[in-house]
Amino acid sequence: MFTKLFNFPSGIFTGKRAVVTQSYTEANSKLGVEHEGSTLFTATGNGVNDTFFVTGALPVSLKGRVIGFTGDGVKAEIFSGATYIGGAPVAYQNASDINPVAGLSQIIVGGTVAAGGNLVFAPDYLIGNKSNQGKGSTGAVAGREKLLKPNTIYLFRLTSLDAAAQDITSLLTWYEGELDLPL
Repeated sequence: MFTKLFNFPSGIFTGKRAVVTQSYTEANSKLGVEHEGSTLFTATGNGVNDTFFVTGALPVSLKGRVIGFTGDGVKAEIFSGATYIGGAPVAYQNASDINPVAGLSQIIVGGTVAAGGNLVFAPDYLIGNKSNQGKGSTGAVAGREKLLKPNTIYLFRLTSLDAAAQDITSLLTWYEGELDLPL
């Protein structure tokens, strides 16, 4: 009865059949709704890099923010409700080359902060190795999964913690859509 009610295959509870599970990231990639974008830039001593992430009509689940750097470290922050002047959208990619779904969100670079908005998630402090042989970091996931509201401007700020110039990389991965899979 239970197997019929929930449409489980017969034999599932007696060890004669299996249920396959997958992560949300794997399912999202297969469905073409997992997106990614990356950048490499040089930050001046204690410099700040501001990027605007503008969500579309659907919620966004920010899956990962992988940040690497060649110097002392980076502080990564996300503000909600920011406003900007100028700037231009840049292209980002999809995690599927089989059936990519076009994203509704935009990444805006080169804009000037008009209003910073409110810090919505705890800042991530990524500290590097101080030795000359091991200075920097090859890439660390900053934070955990974050949920972003639709039709909202977010300011993604990276602040160099090094008094000298350092190279910084940033890779974002996100899912755009309703926040649960259909049954």
